[in-house]
Amino acid sequence: MPQLINSNNCWQIEYEGSKKLENYIMSSLLVGGGICFYLTGLSVYLNNNLLPFINVQDLKFIPQGFTMMFYGSFFFFLGFFQILTILLNIGSGYIKFDKNTNQIKIVRKGYPGRTKQIFICYSIKQIKSIKILYEYTTKKVQRIFLAFNDGREIPILTTLDPTEFDKSEKNVLKLCENVDIVAEIVYSDQNIF
Repeated sequence: MPQLINSNNCWQIEYEGSKKLENYIMSSLLVGGGICFYLTGLSVYLNNNLLPFINVQDLKFIPQGFTMMFYGSFFFFLGFFQILTILLNIGSGYIKFDKNTNQIKIVRKGYPGRTKQIFICYSIKQIKSIKILYEYTTKKVQRIFLAFNDGREIPILTTLDPTEFDKSEKNVLKLCENVDIVAEIVYSDQNIF
């Protein structure tokens, strides 16, 4: 859950980015699993057990060994990409509501290149409301948007943890009260079941 910080008529929502424990665990599992799958497929190709806990004598390279090498390569590079995302801390940044200058600044860290840092600035007068949307699908989801006068909506936060709903809603209501923006709470009635 991003933190809401107040200082001198400026309200700021901080985002931690991709440096989260679950991302470290998932990338480690992807890289480790990818290496094991690749070595298993290579073992089938070489007809030699490269991993001590497998026996590949009954497998053929086409299709089993080739498939394992393909999946191993895919998962390894997917895990490597996620590690790169964690090291660069993609997604970290802030949204600053500055009452002194009547501006909203959105700053987020992106991938190297043209989008290395995303910086967007709007006038508070362009904002119609901060919209809190509750969706009921297979899970209850809370989404928070900046809703503009021209109908555009920029997502600020998506929460799947119901224990965080009240905290984020109170933070948004406090923010709206202090920055003079309307808060809009919408309950979606889209049920799958």
